[in-house]
Amino acid sequence: MKRLGGAGLVFLISCLSGCVTPFGISEDKKREVLSQLSSMNLKEYSAMIEGFGAMGVMKELEPSFRYHGVIGCATAGNAEAQFELIEEVYLRWPNALFDIDAHSMGAGPAEELARLCNRRGIKIKNMRLYGPFQQIRVPAGVENFIEFRSDDGYAFQGPAYTRGNLESQETSFSVRELHSTHMSLPGDAMGNVFSSRTRQRRIHQKTCPRA
Repeated sequence: MKRLGGAGLVFLISCLSGCVTPFGISEDKKREVLSQLSSMNLKEYSAMIEGFGAMGVMKELEPSFRYHGVIGCATAGNAEAQFELIEEVYLRWPNALFDIDAHSMGAGPAEELARLCNRRGIKIKNMRLYGPFQQIRVPAGVENFIEFRSDDGYAFQGPAYTRGNLESQETSFSVRELHSTHMSLPGDAMGNVFSSRTRQRRIHQKTCPRA
């Protein structure tokens, strides 16, 4: 295998830096999310965090979230931008549910966001990491934690999580490996999540028929 020279290494680092450069949420997008939530009976928001900003892996999933009519969502590359929007949603709807969905290198900002929310007293219903690059400590205040892993042996996917990554043993814990690639993992995993929620909704409708 050919080794990178100094110039090649600098170029690679600059490319990776460009991919993970933090980006925020526009004011137009914030208004769109708040408008979405105001029209929904169940107020649930997903803070989606990119691992590779230039790739837009999580950004491409936003229509799927809206299509399933499950939750409002917005994508950012840093914790602070997401926390500002979460706090605004929380102030308007204190009973709203909050999720964190992060891909690859987005695991670090996901941990930071969960900590910011925990300090504010905002609970996280679901934290889902897709092929996380780094090991994090899952903060208290997260109700459910799921790690989705691809089976392609991708270099940017770190070791599998264990319950030792949890700060609170009250957090439910699950690791799921999917037949997927690192870049398509979030989409494949969310298809799994939406299918599960749809099944649960059907069961609920059968056991609790409308009057």
